[in-house]
Amino acid sequence: MQALETYRHWLVGAFFGAYFLLGLWVLPDYGVGWDEPNQRNHGIVTVDYLNSKFGWYEGKFKPEADLLTYEFRHYGMLFQMACFAVERWLGLESFRENHLLRHYGVFLVFWLGSIAFYRWLLHRYRNWRWALLGTLLLVLSPRIFAHSFFNIKDSILLASYAFGSLTLWNFFEKRNWQTAVLHGLGSALAINARIVGVFLPAITLAWLALDFLLARQKWGHLRKNAPLLAVYAVSLSALTVLFWPYLWENPIGHLKEAFEVMGKYEWGGEVLIWGERFWARSSLPWWYAPSWILVTVPVLYTVLALSGMTRIVGGFFRRTRPWISFGWYADRERRFDAMALSLFLLPILIVIYKNSTLYDGWRQLHFVYPPFVALAMSGLAWWTQKLRPAVVWTITALCLAITAGHMIRIHPYQQASFNFLAGENRLMRFDQDYWGISYKQAYEELLRRDARECFTVYGLNFPAEANYYFLPDYARQHIRFLNGEDPDADYYLTNYRGHWDRDRYNRKKGPFKEELFAITVDGTKILGVYKLK
Repeated sequence: MQALETYRHWLVGAFFGAYFLLGLWVLPDYGVGWDEPNQRNHGIVTVDYLNSKFGWYEGKFKPEADLLTYEFRHYGMLFQMACFAVERWLGLESFRENHLLRHYGVFLVFWLGSIAFYRWLLHRYRNWRWALLGTLLLVLSPRIFAHSFFNIKDSILLASYAFGSLTLWNFFEKRNWQTAVLHGLGSALAINARIVGVFLPAITLAWLALDFLLARQKWGHLRKNAPLLAVYAVSLSALTVLFWPYLWENPIGHLKEAFEVMGKYEWGGEVLIWGERFWARSSLPWWYAPSWILVTVPVLYTVLALSGMTRIVGGFFRRTRPWISFGWYADRERRFDAMALSLFLLPILIVIYKNSTLYDGWRQLHFVYPPFVALAMSGLAWWTQKLRPAVVWTITALCLAITAGHMIRIHPYQQASFNFLAGENRLMRFDQDYWGISYKQAYEELLRRDARECFTVYGLNFPAEANYYFLPDYARQHIRFLNGEDPDADYYLTNYRGHWDRDRYNRKKGPFKEELFAITVDGTKILGVYKLK
């Protein structure tokens, strides 16, 4: 162990360096989803608005759109603006180049977020091996891993939330103006990624309020901390406005408008879970998000996280009156665990309480995953105290090896990964590759199977078209994409999204009469290609 300590910095650097190189290596394997082309447009409209203020270039890239009246003006656009700026700087022109750039950008931000997560855990355990193990759990999470390449909103928020969790701890423990400003930055970045990032300043205020209530000298505590709270509030406000150009002309009014619009935002789509269909905007059961977490996160992580949560919550109570105890608050490690619990649990509980609109899966709540892993690490620490450490470490190592092997075996379809709790016949019980990332591989397989100079295809939804344009020029020359259901097409491509398409598949109606091939994950179809003539 002493030898490891000698090379600590080299080993940590090697871990993150290897992870970075691995990401760059596998990144081109992932296709394009629903949001990426739209997010690029959002960035262009925002950059055009900035240009109207600073006069960087003549004209507009999107002359038909104006940010102040743009339908999607209520989103933060910092990452989207940065990507478009780099795109112009590099002179990229093709659809493929532009979206590969964004994949690299998403992965870079996520990678930086993993470093922030490591630093956060380092405060808890003061042991680089434990912090590195927690980071490994974060990386070896199949769905999170896949989304870290193409999910241009939720993965950015996850990384920002991890950074914000680190800055929250530093602000809370060190209490100086530097940590207050840095936490203002972390909170502003989270809000810019998605407006639900406002959970971070809300949780910050809740912890500061608890700190005040437990202080013995409340007046002295207030005199010391009120200026720091003011520094945090000013930093948060200034950076939120700076990063969000739509707020520039009317910060309070436009921010209020954004909260109102996003608070009642309704998506009219349908989702599938446990074989039941629900309208996302109105009828989601309270167990929707918890169920998705249960069936997609490696089971060991969930067991450890539940153990950690049980341990933490148990520390809030005692057997005699008064039943509630705050003795845990004086202990740094228990305080860290309680903070991780609040960062994970409070957003989920509020989403359930407000019956907020959630899309397919739980990707809009991916941002709570770093605190979830922190809770799993707390559970692991507890089990090493309750059982023989050798047994715990053997089971953990075995499960991590199985998870890594599974991720390699199903690559590059980790976004459609489930654990055994999902059961059988998953195609009819859960949404699968709902973003259509695997259309890319379907085209590549078609090109291997059909040697004709040109053949025609159409697809179920927009990702089929997006991944067609994502192909290299030489590959796209052999395919003609048709918009809409066309009787002259040679092939039909589908990711089985929506009950209408799944119903036709079950009855072998319409284009489903002759299957050419299907992409499967653990025996479940996630994308099918059907021969039409």
